[in-house]
Amino acid sequence: MIELGKAHSKPSDLVLPALVVPDAAITTAEALNAFDALWIDKWTQVTGDVAVFDRNWTYSNATNGVFNQERNWDGQATMDPEHAGKPIIGARYWFAPIGQPNGHKKTRYLDLYYWDGNKWVFHVRWNTAYPSALSVEDLDLTGNPMPNPTGRIRINGISNWGNVNGSFNYRWVSECTVRVLG
Repeated sequence: MIELGKAHSKPSDLVLPALVVPDAAITTAEALNAFDALWIDKWTQVTGDVAVFDRNWTYSNATNGVFNQERNWDGQATMDPEHAGKPIIGARYWFAPIGQPNGHKKTRYLDLYYWDGNKWVFHVRWNTAYPSALSVEDLDLTGNPMPNPTGRIRINGISNWGNVNGSFNYRWVSECTVRVLG
């Protein structure tokens, strides 16, 4: 019974677990990916093969919103200054799916570069997956984030997935973008 006006104390048998705070120096881009990452959906400047980053979102070359030619494509874009300096942890590539005549024009390799202020610096070559019914492929860089000192990037599409429906020499891209840590 508790008496009013007197000091009281009761031992507690409740044990709280120790709070574990990760060392910020060992936090990986992959761990941060789930909490603070952004797909770039707006560019301040697009050069080279502009269809790569023009945000047209079309899968048909009837509207000229895609790149569909007999050469490798080369798109360059600059993101808003607020994203410069933030590591790039992934890319997204839209293309014609396998059910369409243009399906085998999917680019086989994607080369990713960043601008260091003086020159293009090669970062990685991705091997894309064989064409399927999907029309988008996400490419993961969380284990190898790309520096982004200026906010200017470049993606080259190299080769394609085969000679089907006369598409042997053509390369296709509907759109590309990258993902930055926030």
